[in-house]
Amino acid sequence: MLAEDLALLEDFRREVRDLLADTDAAFLQLERDGGDLEPMHAIFRAFHTVKGNAACFGLDRVKQ
Repeated sequence: MLAEDLALLEDFRREVRDLLADTDAAFLQLERDGGDLEPMHAIFRAFHTVKGNAACFGLDRVKQ
């Protein structure tokens, strides 16, 4: 694997960690403020982003 590929993969991993942290916060907000749908939308956007980016890297098990 080329150094550029490894750097991109590390960027992907970093983004996934950030998105998971955001998702965790959104779940807590959803639990606290059940009537607000924005946390649910944020959760779906985060997982959609992970799925799409995983597809770019050919990470088939993640994109499913």
